[in-house]
Amino acid sequence: MWKLLYPRWRSVSQDHLPGYTLFLPVPGDLPVFLKIAVDISSRQNLKNLVETLVIPDKVTPAFLKTFEESQIKWPEGNLRLVSMSGTQNLIIKLTNNPGHIAWLQLINAVNKTRTAHALLHDADAFIANRGFFGALYRTCLEKNLSCVGVNKVWDSWFAENGYKHLAATWELMFSLEWMRKFPPWQHHGQTFSVHGVNHVCDTTLWPQCQTSPEKITLIPFSNGEFVHFNYVISTYRFFQREKKRPYVDEHFRLLLIRLLEDLYLDSSQSEIPSLSELTASLKQGQGSVVYNTPDIKNNYYIFRQKFEELLHFNLFTNEQSSALREKIEPFDAHFDRHVYQ
Repeated sequence: MWKLLYPRWRSVSQDHLPGYTLFLPVPGDLPVFLKIAVDISSRQNLKNLVETLVIPDKVTPAFLKTFEESQIKWPEGNLRLVSMSGTQNLIIKLTNNPGHIAWLQLINAVNKTRTAHALLHDADAFIANRGFFGALYRTCLEKNLSCVGVNKVWDSWFAENGYKHLAATWELMFSLEWMRKFPPWQHHGQTFSVHGVNHVCDTTLWPQCQTSPEKITLIPFSNGEFVHFNYVISTYRFFQREKKRPYVDEHFRLLLIRLLEDLYLDSSQSEIPSLSELTASLKQGQGSVVYNTPDIKNNYYIFRQKFEELLHFNLFTNEQSSALREKIEPFDAHFDRHVYQ
């Protein structure tokens, strides 16, 4: 289906502008993530940034209001909205599939890009290092690379089968020339034959498999510079799709959204229960969202360590960090708070 619908890129000028375009794919019904993405990005050293594309998977009145406010505050270059086509909106409505959505956001942005390079920022990635974007761009440009990432792919199958060089898609800086060498459908997550073995390749991974290892590299940023919660938006989409309740928030991603919404927005835009309801479900073991899997305590430790790291970033004031710690205290107590003191 994807090959039929998206066999080629739109024709564009071969004379790409020097510099890079920043892609901000965000969930349109969670405008808090646009606020956060703009907040994080505007703190960066934005030298060589030409344009920023905001790619929502849907457009709501609350999202448009947030976008217009963001345009006023945006510090460098143009902040442009890239909307889905009618066909793409239909695909999203019928499937609400995070993989399809992320890929559609990517190819829409690529079709609109006028620069030689682009950076794909993930909505649930938080960055404290002000030179983060610049380091990725300079490395990609000066070493003439196809793409530069910050983490290895999550799927160990690739490393075990000779593809140790692949980069995860989040915070991926890439050359538009490389991206356009492969038709759009080949960047979609799907089953491909890799060395004669069928395996599911996530977004961009099959093209990376066809790319020389010397053309892909990683910049490993340390703790205190970058924290990524992984699959937060995907979990929210699965929560929306799964009508059966209760829903197990196995990795506390819905809790994270609730905490961020309460901090950044005057009123919630999500379907997630209030913090008081989430807290009550800890003791009662019931509610529309629950926390009761056998390994839930270990999952909380992992989440809480990342969350504490985030609280030490310069994204929040001391008052905001204190307020967040106070809000999450019932979860700390339930899962042995002393671990974080």
